[in-house]
Amino acid sequence: MKIRYVVRAAWVCGLALLMSAAAAQGLPASALPVDIQRIVARGELRVAMPSFDSPPFFYEGPTGLEGIDAEIANGVAQVLGVRLKVLRQAGSFNEVVECVARGEVDMAVGKLSRTLARARYVRFSDPYSTSRHAVLLNRVAFARLARGREFGDVIRHFDGTLGVIQGSSFADQAPRSFPQARLVAYRRWEELLEALTRGEVIAAYRDESEMQRLFQQSPALSLSLRVVAFTDTQDSLSVALPYQSQQLLALVNLYLAQHRPSMNAKLESRELRSRP
Repeated sequence: MKIRYVVRAAWVCGLALLMSAAAAQGLPASALPVDIQRIVARGELRVAMPSFDSPPFFYEGPTGLEGIDAEIANGVAQVLGVRLKVLRQAGSFNEVVECVARGEVDMAVGKLSRTLARARYVRFSDPYSTSRHAVLLNRVAFARLARGREFGDVIRHFDGTLGVIQGSSFADQAPRSFPQARLVAYRRWEELLEALTRGEVIAAYRDESEMQRLFQQSPALSLSLRVVAFTDTQDSLSVALPYQSQQLLALVNLYLAQHRPSMNAKLESRELRSRP
């Protein structure tokens, strides 16, 4: 189990700060909404995040947990005046959402996609990042599958092997987007890439930004792999919260609205959205 504490000086007087803020508005301390009161009384914001790394969103860096998602978690904790406790035992994106649904954490952040299936159990914040859906093709294996057929027709009626990450939104979406494909699930993105490179699967299904980052790191892969992005589908990343936490959701949405320009600039600086 990975549990990380981020302690800030504000934690020591977090409850007093929020109580005095309420008093400054002419309100009693009891006016704080129940979901906020619970976090402040505890003195920590509990946040779920996957056990694996996914830079630049969340990863272990030289100074500890880093990335856009780590900054969001830190920022919300700082606004509440409490310390941050990050729990990283979930082995998949779906398991992170399940932690929220079971009430084990106050919220979850970690490249989480908004899906209708997940929205049955949790609330989602406004999106803070979007990317198109895409498939990454093994050029040789795809050519064997196509057998001279028109490229777009083969993609639209794809009936080859399609790799997905187990417990991801793309694993949930794949049967609807590619009903004729033979799905193969892998625990990690790295395992899926290895299988794709070896030709064990013809294509991999994920967000375009992740594939762009791959080519930026290893430009030579473009000789054997090809990205096809879809203009009619988007992957929207959001913070997940318990359905009861309406005030915390409002606070998170306001935080994201105020910091979205800086977050977008950081993503752009890493050239996530440039084409290889």
